[in-house]
Amino acid sequence: MKKNVSIVGPEAEFVASVRKAVLNALASAPILTLLRPFGYDTEGLIEGRVLYEAATSKMEKSADAARAAAGASDFVEEAWADALKAYESLAKVARKRFAKNKAALELLGLKGAAPRKPLAIRNSARKLLNTSQYTPDIKIQFAKKGYNEAKLSRERAKFAEYDHAVEMQLRENSASERAQAEEETVFADLKEWTACFMQVARVALQKNSEFLTRLGLKSRSASRKKIRRGGLRKLTSSRRRRRAA
Repeated sequence: MKKNVSIVGPEAEFVASVRKAVLNALASAPILTLLRPFGYDTEGLIEGRVLYEAATSKMEKSADAARAAAGASDFVEEAWADALKAYESLAKVARKRFAKNKAALELLGLKGAAPRKPLAIRNSARKLLNTSQYTPDIKIQFAKKGYNEAKLSRERAKFAEYDHAVEMQLRENSASERAQAEEETVFADLKEWTACFMQVARVALQKNSEFLTRLGLKSRSASRKKIRRGGLRKLTSSRRRRRAA
């Protein structure tokens, strides 16, 4: 069962304020009567409800994806720590056992200075752990230090686990980016709808401060002189056309 996701922050507060305004408007017949001439009847308000519900869903999805991406990054770090330890331990044994055997060190990918960067280490590890190229002497010397075929197989598995972790991290990061983009898109729609609705509500309900308060708006003197009815009708008619499209 999926756990309920608790979303906090400015975006969550914004969605909560829109939800309060829409639900309180839908629950009040007098408020609906005043809003209806501007296109905000029950159907018009449900449009807002659909948008804030979609925004909530996208926020949760984005938060889940971000947590998954963070978890994948942690997995990569842990897997790399295990793989690196395995590589360094075996490389130390090899360099000591074959200090005077340059051919063996080259065969094992240990010629020259020890690699420092992860990609270089990964490439070196592929050679070092490739038992198919071991000479009989290499097998014997490694076995003396406890690196038999079973042990070497376990060490290779650590790098396979790291490779898998990196692939998973790439997938989770990509999913997180997509979820974030989807969230931004739906929020843009919600903010556009909210801006229009609040602008209309301030004028339609300007004579009733209680109604404004129910919608989370502060009563202020801005009136039809600042936002004329003609402009509001143009605004709401444009919104109707977008809804019908």
